[in-house]
Amino acid sequence: MKARFKTEWQLNSAILLYLALLNDLSSNFAEAKTVKLIANETIQYITSPNYPLHYGDSVSLTWVITATSSVYNPSVYLEVKDSQLQSSLACYNDAVTIYDGVSSLSPELVSWCGSGYPTTTLHSKYSTLLIVFSSDSSDNDYRGFRIAYYAKTNGCPNIQKMASHVTSQAQEAVECGLCQNPVSFFCRRCGVNICDSCVPAHLRVKSKFGHDVVDYASKDDDDDDQTKELLKDITQENDRLQSFRHEMKTLLDHTTKQLSSLSSVYQQKKDEVSAWGKEWHKQIDNHVNKLHQELDELKKENEGMLQKQKKEFEEMIGKIDEMNTKTTELQKSKNVTEMQKFRPVIKKQKMLREIKQYTFPTFHKCKIDENNLQSYIGYIEKNQERKIPLLEKNVIPDPDSGGKVLEVPFVSSVIITGFPAHEKSNNRLYDMAVTDDQKVWMGGASKELKLFDLQGHLHRTVTITYKGYYICMYNKQVVYTDQNDNTVKKISDENTVVTMLTTGDWKPRGITGTASGDLLVCLIKDDQSKVVRYSSIGTVLQEIQYDSQCQPLYQKAFYIIENVNGDVIVTDNKMKIVITVDRLGFFRYSYSGGKSSSSVATDSVGHVYVTDSKVDKIHMLDRDGRFLRYIIPEGGIKVPRAVCIISDGEMIVGERDTGLAKRIKFLEKQP
Repeated sequence: MKARFKTEWQLNSAILLYLALLNDLSSNFAEAKTVKLIANETIQYITSPNYPLHYGDSVSLTWVITATSSVYNPSVYLEVKDSQLQSSLACYNDAVTIYDGVSSLSPELVSWCGSGYPTTTLHSKYSTLLIVFSSDSSDNDYRGFRIAYYAKTNGCPNIQKMASHVTSQAQEAVECGLCQNPVSFFCRRCGVNICDSCVPAHLRVKSKFGHDVVDYASKDDDDDDQTKELLKDITQENDRLQSFRHEMKTLLDHTTKQLSSLSSVYQQKKDEVSAWGKEWHKQIDNHVNKLHQELDELKKENEGMLQKQKKEFEEMIGKIDEMNTKTTELQKSKNVTEMQKFRPVIKKQKMLREIKQYTFPTFHKCKIDENNLQSYIGYIEKNQERKIPLLEKNVIPDPDSGGKVLEVPFVSSVIITGFPAHEKSNNRLYDMAVTDDQKVWMGGASKELKLFDLQGHLHRTVTITYKGYYICMYNKQVVYTDQNDNTVKKISDENTVVTMLTTGDWKPRGITGTASGDLLVCLIKDDQSKVVRYSSIGTVLQEIQYDSQCQPLYQKAFYIIENVNGDVIVTDNKMKIVITVDRLGFFRYSYSGGKSSSSVATDSVGHVYVTDSKVDKIHMLDRDGRFLRYIIPEGGIKVPRAVCIISDGEMIVGERDTGLAKRIKFLEKQP
């Protein structure tokens, strides 16, 4: 017969216990390693890592020591033989803490750091002790600790001689914890033996954990129902916290990496400023030399004009001197005949009414406005703080949720795009982008973009400055990348080409708009490749290039799309794989199941679709990069490159070499 009493506080106490456990879980974000040990009558030892050498940084270790059942009523005994830890106020940095139980919710026996440590023997009240050791991320050269442990009976030396099993007679000798009467019941929440008469009094005592009174003979039986319910809730919440912890650990690693590279990054920025300063000095020197050259040319020109004027003046003065000499001779000779001949000559000699006066050039100094120098040379944009929401993890939907993938998808219609074949590769159709009103922009081998409806009617044709390799929809306008001048351009409503932003010496490739209103662009320079997030006005918001090990994520980023969970999915046409990072730029997964990963698309539940032009298939993945199935329509597809999801289980796939765009039905809605 099994008796059980439960109080009205029991449900509340279970919730309190559950919250306490959650608090314990959420407070421990370190990467902890737990070691379970059995203590017996032989002395054994635990030590810190590398003891007696320094134990290192960012260590988190937990030992759970349980006394062997071969000892009656056993306890775990500890003796600290040696200890040297980093000293800190309130043992905030490196510390050892011992708990009298199985978790950090149990009573704390002792905690220490620095060079001091307990010299008395420690022991558990029951059969288990918990030892927790942690160190912070700062460097240290402390040797750590060495602790001896063993099991020994906890009092009652006469009972130690009894057999390992407890007879019914021995059980009857157990007394009530509240009086001296024989025990009949046991409170699991309080761990108290209770006789018949003391049960009502015990139940009236309020406890934060409530009461769970059972027959004494059943005290060790499992409380299956409540245990399962509590463990289920705790496990679910723990999974949530572990998922959050993983994200926090990733953020921590990224922040640590940023801190470690802080000096080099800022030195690089200083070098950029210095290089720009040298460039300005070079430009200034070039301009000064240009002014010098201009002055030299003006000098030659001025000298020539002055020499000419000098000669004219000298000739004029010479003629006047001749007239003067002749006049003097006539005054002396008084020869009337000669005077009559000379008079018309001297009268004809004209005087200059005006002359050209040449001035020297003037150097006009432009005022140097120190307050506006930054508008000419440059300025430092202060650090920006962007709040990126950490969304709760949603349950990944089943591939068939909301519909069933057809065993044999079928082509419902075909659009003949009419793009000419490339002169060398024979390619025709490269990329597509679906508009809000269910039309499709298409880019091909000619320098034009075409807008079709889903029935194949052509609505617009726009001449562009580059081939239509990479296009997307952004703010209801079609956008494309131009590798001629490394720009991103859009088509206005008036069919004019407008430059949105420039990418410097990086060549732009795949492009996509995001839910937050940004643009993600794949960039390539020499043997480097990266993804850059731009604002609507061309400001760089984020660069994604390396993983947590500082290794390049991409070799040749090709096409790009943003998934519904914020993941950034990129195809790499050199490595022939799909690479996915989360919204913060941290690596999520890669998929290498294709022979040639070309374009990529996603649907409303996060499925990923990748075209494979080598084997004429569409790969369907779930949002975590796990392969689900191939999509091959009846009649097949030839060299698929572009892909877009239309809606309701339909996609449109562009055949690169034929120039045909095929509308494919691949999902059937469940009734």
